[in-house]
Amino acid sequence: MSAIARLPQRPSPLLETEAKLVGAALHLGPASSVLASMGVTAEDFSDPLLAKAWQAVCRQAEAGVRVTHETVIHAGTRLGRLTTEESQRLELLASGNTLDAKGFRTVAESFRLERLRVRVGQALATEVQRLQQGDFDPAALAATLTTRTDNDTGVLTVASGHGITTSDKVDFYWTDR
Repeated sequence: MSAIARLPQRPSPLLETEAKLVGAALHLGPASSVLASMGVTAEDFSDPLLAKAWQAVCRQAEAGVRVTHETVIHAGTRLGRLTTEESQRLELLASGNTLDAKGFRTVAESFRLERLRVRVGQALATEVQRLQQGDFDPAALAATLTTRTDNDTGVLTVASGHGITTSDKVDFYWTDR
Protein backbone atom coordinates (compact mmCIF):
# COMPACT_ATOMS: atom_id res chain seq x y z
CA MET A 1 0.00 0.00 0.00
CA SER A 2 1.39 3.38 -0.95
CA ALA A 3 0.72 6.70 0.68
CA ILE A 4 0.67 10.01 -1.08
CA ALA A 5 2.20 12.88 0.79
CA ARG A 6 0.43 16.15 0.37
CA LEU A 7 2.59 19.25 0.20
CA PRO A 8 1.45 22.30 2.12
CA GLN A 9 -0.50 24.70 -0.01
CA ARG A 10 1.46 27.79 -1.02
CA PRO A 11 -0.17 31.06 -0.01
CA SER A 12 -1.66 33.10 -2.83
CA PRO A 13 0.61 35.78 -4.33
CA LEU A 14 -1.81 38.41 -3.09
CA LEU A 15 -1.47 37.18 0.51
CA GLU A 16 2.30 37.20 0.15
CA THR A 17 2.12 40.78 -1.12
CA GLU A 18 -0.12 41.76 1.81
CA ALA A 19 2.45 40.34 4.22
CA LYS A 20 5.34 42.14 2.47
CA LEU A 21 3.45 45.41 2.58
CA VAL A 22 2.63 45.21 6.28
CA GLY A 23 6.11 43.96 7.17
CA ALA A 24 7.68 46.89 5.31
CA ALA A 25 5.29 49.39 6.93
CA LEU A 26 6.14 48.05 10.40
CA HIS A 27 9.85 48.21 9.63
CA LEU A 28 10.10 51.47 7.66
CA GLY A 29 7.56 53.57 9.58
CA PRO A 30 6.17 55.54 6.62
CA ALA A 31 4.69 58.99 7.08
CA SER A 32 0.94 59.51 6.89
CA SER A 33 1.28 61.34 3.57
CA VAL A 34 3.12 58.38 2.03
CA LEU A 35 0.45 55.95 3.22
CA ALA A 36 -2.37 58.16 1.96
CA SER A 37 -0.75 58.52 -1.48
CA MET A 38 -0.63 54.74 -1.88
CA GLY A 39 -4.40 54.37 -2.05
CA VAL A 40 -4.36 51.18 0.06
CA THR A 41 -6.88 50.74 2.87
CA ALA A 42 -7.43 48.08 5.52
CA GLU A 43 -10.45 46.87 3.53
CA ASP A 44 -8.08 45.84 0.72
CA PHE A 45 -6.53 43.08 2.86
CA SER A 46 -7.95 39.57 2.88
CA ASP A 47 -6.00 38.49 5.98
CA PRO A 48 -7.78 39.94 9.05
CA LEU A 49 -4.55 40.34 11.04
CA LEU A 50 -2.85 42.22 8.22
CA ALA A 51 -5.93 44.44 7.84
CA LYS A 52 -5.79 45.25 11.58
CA ALA A 53 -2.07 45.95 11.38
CA TRP A 54 -2.45 48.21 8.32
CA GLN A 55 -5.23 50.13 10.04
CA ALA A 56 -3.06 50.57 13.15
CA VAL A 57 -0.10 51.73 11.04
CA CYS A 58 -2.29 54.32 9.27
CA ARG A 59 -3.88 55.56 12.51
CA GLN A 60 -0.52 55.96 14.24
CA ALA A 61 0.98 57.77 11.25
CA GLU A 62 -2.06 60.09 11.07
CA ALA A 63 -1.65 60.84 14.80
CA GLY A 64 2.00 61.75 14.23
CA VAL A 65 3.31 58.73 16.16
CA ARG A 66 6.46 57.19 14.67
CA VAL A 67 5.31 53.83 13.35
CA THR A 68 7.35 50.80 14.35
CA HIS A 69 6.41 47.21 14.95
CA GLU A 70 6.89 47.91 18.68
CA THR A 71 4.39 50.80 18.73
CA VAL A 72 1.80 48.89 16.70
CA ILE A 73 2.16 45.71 18.76
CA HIS A 74 2.16 47.61 22.07
CA ALA A 75 -1.02 49.52 21.14
CA GLY A 76 -2.74 46.39 19.82
CA THR A 77 -1.87 44.37 22.91
CA ARG A 78 -2.80 47.17 25.33
CA LEU A 79 -6.20 47.58 23.63
CA GLY A 80 -6.79 43.83 23.54
CA ARG A 81 -6.84 43.72 19.73
CA LEU A 82 -3.82 41.45 19.29
CA THR A 83 -3.14 38.01 20.71
CA THR A 84 0.37 36.84 21.60
CA GLU A 85 0.50 34.75 18.42
CA GLU A 86 -0.60 37.71 16.28
CA SER A 87 2.03 39.94 17.91
CA GLN A 88 4.72 37.37 17.17
CA ARG A 89 3.60 37.11 13.56
CA LEU A 90 3.80 40.88 13.13
CA GLU A 91 7.27 40.92 14.70
CA LEU A 92 8.40 38.27 12.21
CA LEU A 93 6.99 40.26 9.29
CA ALA A 94 8.82 43.41 10.41
CA SER A 95 12.11 41.63 11.05
CA GLY A 96 11.91 39.77 7.74
CA ASN A 97 11.34 42.94 5.70
CA THR A 98 13.62 43.25 2.67
CA LEU A 99 12.08 46.36 1.11
CA ASP A 100 13.47 49.86 1.08
CA ALA A 101 11.23 52.92 0.72
CA LYS A 102 11.16 52.70 -3.10
CA GLY A 103 10.40 48.97 -2.99
CA PHE A 104 7.64 49.65 -0.47
CA ARG A 105 5.95 52.08 -2.85
CA THR A 106 6.36 49.68 -5.77
CA VAL A 107 4.83 46.77 -3.85
CA ALA A 108 1.99 49.01 -2.65
CA GLU A 109 1.19 50.06 -6.22
CA SER A 110 1.28 46.44 -7.43
CA PHE A 111 -0.97 45.43 -4.55
CA ARG A 112 -3.44 48.23 -5.26
CA LEU A 113 -3.60 47.30 -8.95
CA GLU A 114 -4.02 43.60 -8.19
CA ARG A 115 -6.88 44.33 -5.77
CA LEU A 116 -8.49 46.50 -8.44
CA ARG A 117 -8.08 43.67 -10.98
CA VAL A 118 -9.74 41.23 -8.57
CA ARG A 119 -12.64 43.63 -7.90
CA VAL A 120 -13.22 44.28 -11.60
CA GLY A 121 -13.07 40.54 -12.31
CA GLN A 122 -15.64 39.88 -9.60
CA ALA A 123 -17.92 42.61 -10.91
CA LEU A 124 -17.65 41.25 -14.46
CA ALA A 125 -18.37 37.70 -13.28
CA THR A 126 -21.48 38.97 -11.48
CA GLU A 127 -22.69 40.77 -14.61
CA VAL A 128 -22.01 37.76 -16.85
CA GLN A 129 -23.98 35.56 -14.46
CA ARG A 130 -26.83 38.09 -14.47
CA LEU A 131 -26.88 38.12 -18.27
CA GLN A 132 -26.72 34.30 -18.46
CA GLN A 133 -29.74 34.10 -16.20
CA GLY A 134 -31.65 36.30 -18.65
CA ASP A 135 -31.77 39.24 -16.26
CA PHE A 136 -31.33 41.87 -18.94
CA ASP A 137 -34.05 44.23 -20.08
CA PRO A 138 -33.11 46.46 -23.00
CA ALA A 139 -36.12 48.63 -22.26
CA ALA A 140 -34.42 49.60 -19.00
CA LEU A 141 -31.93 51.45 -21.16
CA ALA A 142 -34.54 53.20 -23.26
CA ALA A 143 -33.75 56.61 -24.68
CA THR A 144 -35.15 59.10 -27.14
CA LEU A 145 -33.17 60.34 -30.13
CA THR A 146 -33.90 64.05 -29.75
CA THR A 147 -31.46 65.33 -32.38
CA ARG A 148 -30.25 63.38 -35.40
CA THR A 149 -27.36 65.18 -37.07
CA ASP A 150 -26.46 62.47 -39.61
CA ASN A 151 -26.19 58.67 -39.86
CA ASP A 152 -23.74 58.34 -36.98
CA THR A 153 -24.18 61.48 -34.88
CA GLY A 154 -27.03 62.60 -32.68
CA VAL A 155 -28.24 63.55 -29.22
CA LEU A 156 -29.97 61.15 -26.85
CA THR A 157 -32.30 62.01 -24.03
CA VAL A 158 -32.01 59.37 -21.29
CA ALA A 159 -32.77 59.04 -17.61
CA SER A 160 -30.03 59.92 -15.12
CA GLY A 161 -27.72 57.15 -14.00
CA HIS A 162 -27.55 55.61 -17.49
CA GLY A 163 -23.74 55.35 -17.57
CA ILE A 164 -23.36 56.59 -21.15
CA THR A 165 -20.59 59.15 -21.58
CA THR A 166 -19.81 61.62 -24.36
CA SER A 167 -18.24 59.86 -27.36
CA ASP A 168 -19.57 56.41 -26.36
CA LYS A 169 -20.89 54.43 -29.29
CA VAL A 170 -24.34 52.94 -28.75
CA ASP A 171 -26.63 50.72 -30.81
CA PHE A 172 -30.22 51.75 -31.53
CA TYR A 173 -33.21 49.49 -31.86
CA TRP A 174 -36.54 51.02 -32.86
CA THR A 175 -39.71 49.91 -31.12
CA ASP A 176 -43.38 50.74 -31.53
CA ARG A 177 -44.06 51.31 -27.84
